[in-house]
Amino acid sequence: MNSMKYFLSLMIVLVLYSCGSKPQIIRKIIPVEEKGINIEKLSVSAKKDDVEITLRYMDKIELQKIAEENNPYVEGDTPLLTPFRITIRNNRNGKISFDLQNAVLLDGQGHQFQALTYESFKNLYPSTVYQQYEYSYVFERYTKQSHLTDDYYKRDKAAKTLFKGGKIYPKVTIEGILPFERLSGYVKDITLILSDIILYGEGTDTEKEDNDKILKKIEFQFKFNQKIVRLKD
Repeated sequence: MNSMKYFLSLMIVLVLYSCGSKPQIIRKIIPVEEKGINIEKLSVSAKKDDVEITLRYMDKIELQKIAEENNPYVEGDTPLLTPFRITIRNNRNGKISFDLQNAVLLDGQGHQFQALTYESFKNLYPSTVYQQYEYSYVFERYTKQSHLTDDYYKRDKAAKTLFKGGKIYPKVTIEGILPFERLSGYVKDITLILSDIILYGEGTDTEKEDNDKILKKIEFQFKFNQKIVRLKD
């Protein structure tokens, strides 16, 4: 009898243990301190030729604030991509330009990833409209109604939040999301390269200098470490 009670107690413990919640997995991408790099509250920034760039990895909590439904960056509690929030401040008297295609992420394992553009999101979420047919007994025929899909709203949210790039006028600050493919949890060392940032001439009212004359191109590099943390409830 005692052995039976022990067996039942053991089974209850095993069932309760198996029904317990799984440990929560948190992906942390932390900036690495280097010469000329400033780190503040997990944001990393650098200045060069009166151009200042700030980057911050966006975790799932920040991504979930973008939209409760039809979020292009998160599926439930799982981030779909490796996203950074980028801010570029043009403190010069001339224009600068930066294209999204010139942002590259190196994973330290021999792979590189280009930043995802709006065209990438159009491929991720291709459907925008669906038709619904209903039979009308009054008119004795089917009627067709068009509705916007979840993909449409995801693409719309991506279009509004992605970093646009292009020309940036003097004394202007722009920001947005710079997303890459989701990195493997085995990746440790990450390098984010922003290359071919173009600096244009600085014209004045008295000088008829061509403001779109290219003076030089500059590049920024930021290093990060990825850590996968498993938390128990």
